[in-house]
Amino acid sequence: MRTDFLGIVALCLCATSAAPQAQDKMELARELTDARPFQVWVDRMIFVSKQRAILPYTGSDLRPEQLEIIRSVSVAEWGAAREEVVAIYAEALAQTYSEDALRKLIAFYADVELQTALAMGASAETLAITAYSALTPEVEARIKTRLTTELEN
Repeated sequence: MRTDFLGIVALCLCATSAAPQAQDKMELARELTDARPFQVWVDRMIFVSKQRAILPYTGSDLRPEQLEIIRSVSVAEWGAAREEVVAIYAEALAQTYSEDALRKLIAFYADVELQTALAMGASAETLAITAYSALTPEVEARIKTRLTTELEN
C-alpha cells in the first residue's frame, strides 16, 4: 500500500513539473512568433486564406454588391482569426523545437546587426549574379577556343 502511495505521489510530482515546462516552452514559442519572419508567414497565410474564402464565389451570378459583402466578411473573419493562426504556429514551433532551441532562435531574430547582415546578403547575391552573368560569356568563349584547339589534335 505504501509503495502504491509513493508511486502515485511520484507521478503527480512529475505531472506538475512537466506542466510548467510545457507552459514555458509554449511561451517561448509564442515569443518566437513575434519575430518578423514569423509575422510575415502569418500575414501570408491569412492573405491566402482570405483569397481562398472568396474563390468559390468568383465567376458566380452574384451581384457586385454581394461579392463585396463576401469579400468584406472574409477579410473581417480572417483578420479576427489572426491570433488563432499565431497560436497554431506557436504550437507547431513548440512541438518542433526544444526550449533551448527556441531561446536561441529568439536571440537570433532579436539580433538587429545579424538580421541586417542577413538582409544585406540579398544585395551581395544580386551583385554576384550580375558579375557572374558578365563572366559567363567570357568563360564560354575560352571553352570554345580550347575545344577548337584540343579537338583538332
